[in-house]
Amino acid sequence: MNAKPKILIVDDLPDNIHVLIGLLKDTYTLVAAGDGRQALQMLKKSPLPDLILLDIMMPEMNGYEVCEQLKANPETRNIPIIFVTAMNEDEDEAKGLALGAVDYVLKPFKPELLKARIRNHLELKAHRDNLEYLVGERTDELLLTRDVTIQTMAILAETRDNETGGHIQRTQHYVRILAEHLR
Repeated sequence: MNAKPKILIVDDLPDNIHVLIGLLKDTYTLVAAGDGRQALQMLKKSPLPDLILLDIMMPEMNGYEVCEQLKANPETRNIPIIFVTAMNEDEDEAKGLALGAVDYVLKPFKPELLKARIRNHLELKAHRDNLEYLVGERTDELLLTRDVTIQTMAILAETRDNETGGHIQRTQHYVRILAEHLR
């Protein structure tokens, strides 16, 4: 059975957190942070959330700053962020999306629309994660095929001329030692 997707809710107002928890608790695993710094601390632990609902107007560290830090970190840059905020100017939305958020929802929000947006972004993330996995698998296969091809060519050269084949294998051995040392 698949585990429920995990969502991190970040808002400095407990009432806003409670509204979101009430709306999403049946479908998702939820965790909450009362400010940006607490959210960043929570994200240092595994497992990471599948999606983040992030308020913008918070003391000390606003949502934009949190988003910038998350997108700059290789561990968290691929977590979709949806801003859920009362900031309703077009410039605010443009800034949030430019920083890397996948969506921008205004408070007060329509519950069914927010649920649909969350579901859509989680599905997109699942497809992206699966695609990255498949690309990684295919890359590994191609590297293995390349290595076998090179090894086969070296063996073929050796069968025609022992010195050439031995030279190729010795060179391969030296290059591997140098690469491991440099790594």
